Amino acid sequence: MWYLRALLLFSLLVHSHCQQCSEWTNGPRGTYAVFCERRNSPGAQAACEEHGANLASIHSVEEAHFIFELVRYYAVDLDEYESEFAIVGLRRDLHNRNHFYWTDGSPYDLQWPDLERKSAHDNRECTFMEIPSLHEPPPYNPYHHNGLVAKHCRDTTNIFVCKRE
Repeated sequence: MWYLRALLLFSLLVHSHCQQCSEWTNGPRGTYAVFCERRNSPGAQAACEEHGANLASIHSVEEAHFIFELVRYYAVDLDEYESEFAIVGLRRDLHNRNHFYWTDGSPYDLQWPDLERKSAHDNRECTFMEIPSLHEPPPYNPYHHNGLVAKHCRDTTNIFVCKRE
């Protein structure tokens, strides 16, 4: 009986931690890591918090490009790469549809006009970064190509990005 309990406990411990598919990498405004495990946005935020981080916030075109390239670099090594999106920490206030905020509490200081315009009349409150085909020719600038898309928080993808400041 103790063997079954130990096996169950071990199984829970192993499956409670998500797969980190990159090392923590220094970037424009902190350190970043890409995680490769199917999660929804709240689950991804909880996983980031387990590592002393939050879902990535983006405050410059340079930072958007850095995160995009980091995801593409690590996603290419995944045999099960099937995601066109990576979860980041931008949310929309459903009580004030014109108000966006970052889950890390930092200011929403880089506007995403296409995201704001396209999601103004729906109830999608979470945001994913679009990751086009790995075969598209670089350079791809996520800020100038509708790089963030609104999704329901319950939607899942197998890539998310955490950031420590």
